[in-house]
Amino acid sequence: MVKTLFQYTSDIPLHLGTLSRENALLCLRVKSQLDMLLGEHSEIIPDHEPKSVSLLLAVSGGIDSICMLAIFMALQKKYPITLHVAHLNHGIRAESEKEKVFVETLCKKFKLPFYYEKANIPQFAQESHMGLEEASRLKRYEFLEKIRTLTRASFICTAHHADDLAEDIFMRLSRGAAWPALGGMKELCQERKILRPLLKENKRELIRFAQELALPFANDESNEDQQFFRNRIRKQILPFFLSENPSFLENIKHLHEGAQRDRAFFQEQLDTFWQHITNENNKISMPLNALQNTHASLRFRIYTHAIKLLKGFTQYETLEKLDHAVMSNKGNSLFKFTQKARARIENKTLIFYS
Repeated sequence: MVKTLFQYTSDIPLHLGTLSRENALLCLRVKSQLDMLLGEHSEIIPDHEPKSVSLLLAVSGGIDSICMLAIFMALQKKYPITLHVAHLNHGIRAESEKEKVFVETLCKKFKLPFYYEKANIPQFAQESHMGLEEASRLKRYEFLEKIRTLTRASFICTAHHADDLAEDIFMRLSRGAAWPALGGMKELCQERKILRPLLKENKRELIRFAQELALPFANDESNEDQQFFRNRIRKQILPFFLSENPSFLENIKHLHEGAQRDRAFFQEQLDTFWQHITNENNKISMPLNALQNTHASLRFRIYTHAIKLLKGFTQYETLEKLDHAVMSNKGNSLFKFTQKARARIENKTLIFYS
């Protein structure tokens, strides 16, 4: 007997049993990744099976987010996952209204709740003196967090995949990111409640998945515009590395995994050191002798974390000068960072404030 497989245009329901073996394995890899990421979260019962985990899927209508939606739909029958879909119209392209209707229609077919908002990103970018990319990202996550709160979803799911991870690492490298931040975006960001379940999957796998299921999707022509830095990486730099080493994306995944291990280690060390810290009224104080007895690698992370708590950003040259002053007991020194974050040394104490 020939197995009848799901295709979007048919009446066959979408679940693991109506997928080819290869596609079912893709879904199960995502499920395994989900279990691993949420294994210590309160929504997970002892055997690591989700119990009504509620997820908000960010669906633009492009092939990546449509594949993510289909994967979770395939898993939903066997595993108790509650899904919501959110779509933001950035107000940049004329095609955006059609994409909204497309995603809304898709949600009706799959009987999923749909949340929508229209923004004016060009106006916001101009008023905020930001580029379109940064303004779009900021407004998109602001909208997604609002809907996540409204729906009481545990996490926002985005469709970032391994190719996106490689692009992110290149962008961080160009901006001077330090290790382990250089290892790229997190799969699970507890602070921002963001989950990236496809981060270990290659784009070519998602394309194959979409083609075999005859999934419809929208094409965003702005993804071809090479005035945007990320698009230049996607179209010029990443293909070059893949031509030099076809296994480049696998190496990117290994780099990312190593960075996450190191990130967890440094966080443990930071938490231990923070016992020496007092933090009152945006004034963070730490004794110089505790810093001087700490490895330089951890000291720089301590400085960076303190400035981050004050909503500032670090400049490497200023951090080097600050560390030299700390190690040489140079009192009455003042160091300026962005967003009015400051650091000074007095009475054998390093003080961060704003």
